[in-house]
Amino acid sequence: MSKLKLGYFEHWLRPPYTFASFLAEQGIGIEKIDYTHKGYLDKYDVVLIEQNGFNDYIENDEPYIQSWVRNGGILVMMHQDYQRWAPYFLPRDLGHTMLVNRYIQTIGRCTPDPTFTNDSTPYMTYLMPWIEDPGKKLFSVPEKITPDEMLNWKLDVNTFGILRGRMNEGGGERVRTAALSCFLTNPNWETLGSFQDCGVQDGALILRGRYGKGMYFLNQILFPEIVSECA
Repeated sequence: MSKLKLGYFEHWLRPPYTFASFLAEQGIGIEKIDYTHKGYLDKYDVVLIEQNGFNDYIENDEPYIQSWVRNGGILVMMHQDYQRWAPYFLPRDLGHTMLVNRYIQTIGRCTPDPTFTNDSTPYMTYLMPWIEDPGKKLFSVPEKITPDEMLNWKLDVNTFGILRGRMNEGGGERVRTAALSCFLTNPNWETLGSFQDCGVQDGALILRGRYGKGMYFLNQILFPEIVSECA
């Protein structure tokens, strides 16, 4: 990791806590991308788009970003909101992979829980990945992560405030799940972590797409934007 040059697109609304901050805390060097000059990605090996950080500038600079990946760059996309997703951002050769919301209400209501946005929160579906064979190394190195470690997550996310009626006083949305949306798979992508429910039979939460000499890595597993005891 120390030999790779990492950069990140700063989130346009700057959440209280970001994955780039977490990496820096772990001693992994990563710097904010300055896209005010030509060839702003050329010095990087790996580029991170923060959780829900996909914005108009990134979307509109699609040809250059695709060229950078094709020439050997690795683009890592953290969880993106389905209401802001633009599938045509991805190369046509890989297919315009769709992102659909699956964090939806089910038939029951959970026991009142004061840690949630209101005390009568309806029971929601719980999303977590099934680790497929191509993804086993990802979940084993450098430390092993097992599926049971993704159970019963309670996270503060959506601090930028997409309106869905579940905002709490802290400006975010507290959810009990490991993901909110899933990708609809297509054969041009390698599924590392799959997902299915009664409405989606061929879904994925972690995808890898090889493009030229580089790679797109799409990850829908959530990262807490506010660190709290609920996580």
